[in-house]
Amino acid sequence: MPALNVSFTEAELTRIRRAAAGLGLPVKRFVHIAALDRALAVTLEAGYRHMSRSLGCGEETALADRATYFAVSAMEGSL
Repeated sequence: MPALNVSFTEAELTRIRRAAAGLGLPVKRFVHIAALDRALAVTLEAGYRHMSRSLGCGEETALADRATYFAVSAMEGSL
């Protein structure tokens, strides 16, 4: 399985350890989830910007509704 070696300062690692402990997760699992969550957010933001450029002003509310639907569906794993 591919792996990624990421370096942190001691202060950053302390914050990560505290956050993981606060959720009752091992650090490795916490970082894995955080990275995937951020990747999803970046993808959704890029998709939103792309759709926003292709729509007129009157369609922005509908776009926001669709973006919310897709974001929730993606997080729930139902897409």
